[in-house]
Amino acid sequence: MKSKTVDIHSFLHSGRESIDRELQKLLVQSEDLPYFSLFTAARYALLSPGKRLRPLLLLAVCESYGVMQDLALIPACALEMVHTYSLIHDDLPCMDDDDLRRGKPTLHKVYPEWHALLTGDFLLTYPFELLACAPHLDDKQKNGLVQAHRKLQAVFGTEEAVRVVNEVIKKISKETDTDKEVKLSIDLSSKNAWENSFLTYVADVPFQHIGKGEQAIVKTKLALQHKKVKEANLILLEEPENHLSHSKLYQLIKGIESKCAEKQIIISTHSSFVANKLGLDKLILLNDRKTTKLDSLNASTQDFFKKIPGYDTLRIILCKKAILVEGDSDELIVQKAFMSKNQGKLPIEKEIDVISVGTSFLRFLEIAEKIMKPVSVVTDNDGDIDALKDKYKNYLGSNAKPYINISFDSVIDTGTLQVGGKPFNYNTLEPKMVKANGEDKIKKILATEKSGDDLRIYMKANKTDCALMIFNATEEVIFPEYIIKAIE
Repeated sequence: MKSKTVDIHSFLHSGRESIDRELQKLLVQSEDLPYFSLFTAARYALLSPGKRLRPLLLLAVCESYGVMQDLALIPACALEMVHTYSLIHDDLPCMDDDDLRRGKPTLHKVYPEWHALLTGDFLLTYPFELLACAPHLDDKQKNGLVQAHRKLQAVFGTEEAVRVVNEVIKKISKETDTDKEVKLSIDLSSKNAWENSFLTYVADVPFQHIGKGEQAIVKTKLALQHKKVKEANLILLEEPENHLSHSKLYQLIKGIESKCAEKQIIISTHSSFVANKLGLDKLILLNDRKTTKLDSLNASTQDFFKKIPGYDTLRIILCKKAILVEGDSDELIVQKAFMSKNQGKLPIEKEIDVISVGTSFLRFLEIAEKIMKPVSVVTDNDGDIDALKDKYKNYLGSNAKPYINISFDSVIDTGTLQVGGKPFNYNTLEPKMVKANGEDKIKKILATEKSGDDLRIYMKANKTDCALMIFNATEEVIFPEYIIKAIE
């Protein structure tokens, strides 16, 4: 049996033409229609010359499964609309502030910024309407709705409020010498009048008023229930995290997993929550035409991030370099140290991400090792350097990796202070900052008269507040050598 040969250039050309024709139909431009200016702006952005790679890919997948192109065109156009929404919002002044897109002025340069924002929102939600609307109903279901809609006309006219208004209209009609009856009724004149008359409610709230997050969940779930989806082997989902809180996002992901357990699901995302929840072992990183997988991560690491998906795993993946710290106060101090050595620039301005990871350093280092990401770890020695070296034995000494740096103070400081019957830890960040700068400077920065061990206790009890004051300090601040080493 011979395999089918496809002329790729012919396919791309004819596919683009079909997609552009369908997009023209879906966004009719007529001043008689409501939302004329919104549709006009949407057409400007959507119908600009583009490669249409996403809808073409969908058409190709459908063709490979024997699905007729006519059935695939609306989903393909819906995908292009979602993509165009993302471009409009990316171009806005509050984001990338771009002037050109596809060789033309960006939408917010042609229309007011608020208009461009609303147009983007429209191109995000309208595709779901296209996917979940009446054309997917079979003839029996459509006919049933048409008949029910016609019955509404008779019931509508018997309502007391409608009857009173119609009497007023009738009286006015007579006064104008018209011999034809004028009254309020339900529109049955157009072929698809019933489609325009029905309004979807969720818990007695009109669908368009329930919020974009809830809309996204409902539309996605409805789309996944469609009979064509049930027949499909492949599900494509783009950035499901848009407009959703973590709790709503969890509900959506759980629903996708349960409804599509036997299908191949491909999800594009920039959300660590989504990546963690679905499993880092299933994550494929795309960069510079290359793919990287994390399927060889330790099973306990995969399970950890799946159970606690709030960790920003994608941040370490997407940055140029990462600096891992334990908490907020460490993050503030490291950022201040970086600024002091880089003309006031924040690390993120140089694509260096300072990430608070709690006590999960080793799990993040495992990810960094798999993708060979440059990483520095800033950690306290806690008065036990041998224990610290044992913890990071896979990254120190003969096992050291050129792209992974473990930074800690090699000097153990001691004192006589007891807190709660236990020796005070003189080897955390706060005491080290006092040691590096002297008590007088730290007291001045923190605007306190406390000194000696009272100052150390105060800083330990107010770690984040003290770190924030050091971050905002105008005085020159000296940082411990191990922190300077981490930011180099």
